[in-house]
Amino acid sequence: MSISNNIILIGPGKAGKTTVSELLGQRLNLPVAALDDLRWDYYAEIGYDPDYARQLRREQGFPALVEYWKPFDIHGVERVLADYPQDYIIAFGAGHSVYADQGYLERAKQALAGHHVILLMPTPDIEESSRILQDRLLKNEPELAGSTIPMVNRQLMQDPSNRYLATATIYNANQTPEQTCTAIIEMLGL
Repeated sequence: MSISNNIILIGPGKAGKTTVSELLGQRLNLPVAALDDLRWDYYAEIGYDPDYARQLRREQGFPALVEYWKPFDIHGVERVLADYPQDYIIAFGAGHSVYADQGYLERAKQALAGHHVILLMPTPDIEESSRILQDRLLKNEPELAGSTIPMVNRQLMQDPSNRYLATATIYNANQTPEQTCTAIIEMLGL
């Protein structure tokens, strides 16, 4: 199947981007690219320093690390779309579609122009979505109990960037990944 542009899944951590992208790839017979898997090579292209990143996280916490990632995140977005310009399903990492810096946000908007950008969220309500995503996180990774990741996830959902970049939103709290996949296919008329 040719879709002539990409289907890109964005949203907070544990919203189902990776799982649904794999299902979409299978159903539509299209290759899948996960930006979280590709990003480290892209980041290295512009001088990402993993030692500094570890030190930053250790000394200032996960939010400081997320902020350090921002110039690397936008570079990764532009690079993945240059490497995979059409007929791919692409799952972004949670931070790849959230930018406080207006210049980065506009670069993301430009890079995503012409693609199907689907925001996956549990519900329209941030508080309810936060609870659902935290439950999913702790179910799969109980060692993260007490971490700042749920707080960062809430901030990502509160930021208007995802809604600005998305061409459509799917709320999937009461759906299986297969149902979410079907909803995207039907919404896009594929």
